[in-house]
Amino acid sequence: MIVTLALLLLGSNPALASFPPEVTGPGTHVVAFLSSRCPCSASHEKILAELAKEYGPKGFTFTGIHSNADETEASDDAHFQAAQLPFAVLKDPGSKWADAMGALKTPHVFVIKDGRTLYSGGVDNSARADRATEFFLKDALKALAQGQEPPMARTRALGCVIRRE
Repeated sequence: MIVTLALLLLGSNPALASFPPEVTGPGTHVVAFLSSRCPCSASHEKILAELAKEYGPKGFTFTGIHSNADETEASDDAHFQAAQLPFAVLKDPGSKWADAMGALKTPHVFVIKDGRTLYSGGVDNSARADRATEFFLKDALKALAQGQEPPMARTRALGCVIRRE
């Protein structure tokens, strides 16, 4: 696990080979680990939706991944349909993708380009989006859209722990 996380954070990640094309295809991918019960995750859904609408036309593909073993498929479906996110939320049985990427909490976001993780961490600096004062994901996307590296490659993800089986 530590080796996989180190590879993920420092460059190319062979674990991404097992991911669906929504996450590994050409272009820049924003992968957000989300939860149907976590208030921290829910508070960031609007921001993620806005960023997807703003940066989708600029070549960024957004995908949600749901890895929590203690949430039911019925509650997940109902929650994510009601959230009306403009991107798919994929189920991660056994938390395999969360383990491979080192996702610990919801929301935990990763920005991946050409198999390299360019940003990993929180959407912002608060567990509650309305209290944020720093906007890590937005800053990373803005820099990448301008052909630059993100100002920070890694920040702390704040939120609910991803429950493994």
